[in-house]
Amino acid sequence: MIVRQNSDDEGNEENDGSNSALAQTNLLVDILKDKVSIIEDVLKADYNGAKVRNSVVEAEFVPLGPQRLHTTELVL
Repeated sequence: MIVRQNSDDEGNEENDGSNSALAQTNLLVDILKDKVSIIEDVLKADYNGAKVRNSVVEAEFVPLGPQRLHTTELVL
């Protein structure tokens, strides 16, 4: 679960840091490091799917699609 830190949390000495950006980033990294092989499979250039061709690029390619697009955004 990701919790946003608000300005009321800043300077609060009782805050244990679990809401800090660093704590949230570490949690996200811990979750994602177990998923690296799945992410690699989703983002492979030879991903199975219907290929398309457009007027800009003559080579056929598989469009990202929602899952690949969201995975790319997450990695970015």
